[in-house]
Amino acid sequence: MPDSHCPICYGPLEVRDVAPCWNCGHDPAELDHLKAGRHKFAELRLQDAYIVLCDFCQLDFWSFDPAYFGRNPEFRPGKNLILVRDVVNPAVAKDKYC
Repeated sequence: MPDSHCPICYGPLEVRDVAPCWNCGHDPAELDHLKAGRHKFAELRLQDAYIVLCDFCQLDFWSFDPAYFGRNPEFRPGKNLILVRDVVNPAVAKDKYC
């Protein structure tokens, strides 16, 4: 599949400005929150992946369905997050979004 299409829904991807958060960074309102300094960000390790989450999404990570990660119901995503580092001077980035 080409990099121009979403691997989940196969819809076309557009390049847009995003906030650093892996979960909510695609939301245009989060760009305003980033500019206003409303959130702190941290790089975290979950299994073998590294993600950046804002402080709100770190707390909300417990609500993710374990099946989303291909795990059994006993798996708790929030419990398995390991802090790697705080993100200093978070900035707007570019990403693809469907």
